[in-house]
Amino acid sequence: MRNFLLLALVTVAIAALASADVQASFELYDAYWETPPSPGLNATLIVRVRYLGPTAQLNVSARLTIYGVCGRDLSANDNYTGLLQQGSVLDLRFRVEIPEGALASYYPATLVLEYDGGSEAFDFDVGFSGEPIFTASSDKSTLRRGEVNEVVIKLSVGEAPARDVEVRVTPASPFVTIVGKNTFRKRLMMVSESLDLRVKVLVDSSAGDTASVSVTISCEDYTRTPHTTSTTLGFRVIRAGGPRFTCDVMPSRVISGQRVSLSFYLHNSGSGPARDVRVSLTPASPGVAVLSGSSVTLGDIGAGETRAFTALVRVDRSVVSTASLQLLVEYYDAYGDAGVERITIGLEVTRAPSPLLILRLLNSSLPVDEVALLAVEVANVGDSDALDLTIDLESGRGIYVVESSRARLNKVRAGGSAVLTFKVLASPVGRDVAVVTFRIKYYDEAGYEYVDSTSISIRALRPGEPCIVIRQLNRTLKPNEVNRVALEIRNEGEGAASNLTVTVTSQSLEIGAVIGPSTKTLGVLEPNESTVAVFEVFVQPRIYGALQLMAALSYRDEGGREHRQLMTLGYEVRGDWELSVASVATVPPAVFPGDEMVRVILTVVNSGDYMARNVELIFIGDEWIKPTTAAGARALLPYLPVGQAATLTFIVDVEEDAPIGNHDLLLNASGRQLHFTLTVLEKAKFSVRNVTSLKVESGGKGYRLVFEVENTSHAYAEDVRVELYSPFLTGSTSTYLGTLAPREKKLVVFEVDVDPATPPGPLKAELKVRWSQEGRSLSQYTSITLTVRAPKPINTLLVATVLAAAVVALLYLKRGALRRLLRR
Repeated sequence: MRNFLLLALVTVAIAALASADVQASFELYDAYWETPPSPGLNATLIVRVRYLGPTAQLNVSARLTIYGVCGRDLSANDNYTGLLQQGSVLDLRFRVEIPEGALASYYPATLVLEYDGGSEAFDFDVGFSGEPIFTASSDKSTLRRGEVNEVVIKLSVGEAPARDVEVRVTPASPFVTIVGKNTFRKRLMMVSESLDLRVKVLVDSSAGDTASVSVTISCEDYTRTPHTTSTTLGFRVIRAGGPRFTCDVMPSRVISGQRVSLSFYLHNSGSGPARDVRVSLTPASPGVAVLSGSSVTLGDIGAGETRAFTALVRVDRSVVSTASLQLLVEYYDAYGDAGVERITIGLEVTRAPSPLLILRLLNSSLPVDEVALLAVEVANVGDSDALDLTIDLESGRGIYVVESSRARLNKVRAGGSAVLTFKVLASPVGRDVAVVTFRIKYYDEAGYEYVDSTSISIRALRPGEPCIVIRQLNRTLKPNEVNRVALEIRNEGEGAASNLTVTVTSQSLEIGAVIGPSTKTLGVLEPNESTVAVFEVFVQPRIYGALQLMAALSYRDEGGREHRQLMTLGYEVRGDWELSVASVATVPPAVFPGDEMVRVILTVVNSGDYMARNVELIFIGDEWIKPTTAAGARALLPYLPVGQAATLTFIVDVEEDAPIGNHDLLLNASGRQLHFTLTVLEKAKFSVRNVTSLKVESGGKGYRLVFEVENTSHAYAEDVRVELYSPFLTGSTSTYLGTLAPREKKLVVFEVDVDPATPPGPLKAELKVRWSQEGRSLSQYTSITLTVRAPKPINTLLVATVLAAAVVALLYLKRGALRRLLRR
């Protein structure tokens, strides 16, 4: 028995301790009317609260206040004492009198709970009449076909608060499925309160262009009347992102005339997979052939994946610069729909190495009417070997093949040569020149065939006859000059040429003309002798390119027969560019010593005879005028035709001690020097001297500061104004002087007050002189120093004496007035 009592006491003590330390808390759980409220009658509102704290013995005092019911606040109380377990629901009953009048659908209320060790207050709505009205809206208007779409449905209540709310989301159209949770509950929803419902909606790939879900809301009002409402939310169904393809090719440069294996990398850059992908490669420009790999099946390519395939391609030698292929991509998307994409792939085509054959006769002449060997050098000046060469010599035009006219060579390497000989008979009719014609056929290493034909002239010499040959000793002429044209005349024949005459004329007089005699008589020229004939030719200015001169020869052989020859002499007219500075401008227009960041604008003209290309101009300057920065000293002239002008800008600084006058400056134009002149003008300078004392007193007023301003330069200064700057000086601090001539002086007067806060001692101030010169606004600063004294202290003895004297005088005056008044 004692043990039982002891155990009971311990249990009670522990319970008491637990109740003493409890941290009680409640939440509003439910509220409803026991009977529907009516005006003029009493009604009981039951408010249910859930206890959230640990099990404890509590004394709970509750007070309910409903605000503004027909213009009155309704209040009621309830109490509870007892043991509360965690999670238990406590019903509180509040009996109120409903006033007469029209009732609203709801009124705001406050529930205050006071219990051992604390209190809580809950604000909520109390429904009286009316039905809760719900509205539902979705955060999105579109759903993706074939995907699970997360949708947030926002549910709001109006008109009256709702109890025991249950929301059920169900499909309202075929091919729509709600995945996961679709039912949501809430005990109380106050007016204007909203609830976010997160649901997952699966739209089947077979769905149409629209889909909908149904939202059904079941609830009760405060009179425990059930209500059910339903709303439908519609969505537009869109297709999910499909595949998109890009293609890269390696290498992207091919050589014409050669087969090359190309690797193609097909990348799915879209957001959906592609299934059963098949690609077809076709030429998109002429001269391109796909030899193999034109059609390939690549299987499935997921989003972000890449597949590779190869193809053998050949580009003809006739194709230059670029060529293109078209890639046709056929596939099925995730919904089974067929898709097609066409991709154009560009290729850079470079020239393939190729042979190039030239023929040169090793004979300088052939005897007339005699069988002789004609030696021909076949040279390959190309960058590829020439194979299977066939060379045919055609008879006719003064020369005939005696034996075989065809020769063959297996190979002539690039840069190499071979010599062939033919037996020929030269028999020109009525002239001394025979024409040899060759037809050539050969192949390169890729099997391409080359066919060419060339004709070469050769002299046919008769025994005992002269053969006069002209050779140019110079081939270049300069424009705008008288050029010396020297011709070597040589007799390569077996007989002497007499009465030899050379005439040179110009075919284009607007380009060039022969100056002086155009005909020279050279007399007799023996075999293997030579002489030089010199002519003067003037080429017009601004001409470049080529000039043709005609040379006519006439002579007589030993048999007395006359011979005449006419030939064309070609000369290169090579001009040269020359730059000249046409004008100079500056910003600002007038330049003074000490100026910085001056823009020097030069107009440069090509005064030469040839276009100027990529000319770099560097500003050199002199000792006093230098470039501001390295970048500001350089300019590039990409192209300037003859006679055209260009504008260049350089940025320079002028030293403070730069001499007044013209400065000869230098530009380096790609190694050539250009000179121009820049004028530096004298800037006005001022000397400021104080005339009055510069001693002032802190807090003093009406000080007159007088300064003498002198223009010490040789330049006129207009609109001169002098200003005094100091934070401790106020008053008249600006004076206009007008125009100051060279060496002219003027006085400046300032009336200032000294701030009482000015510290004693030296006070720095600035005098600013502003003026206009050559359209520019200039200024100069001069520092002055004022001596500030502390204010003198007041002499109290002197003040007392003055006051006493004033009092005595006043009394004296008053006494005299009093006596006069008594006498009257």
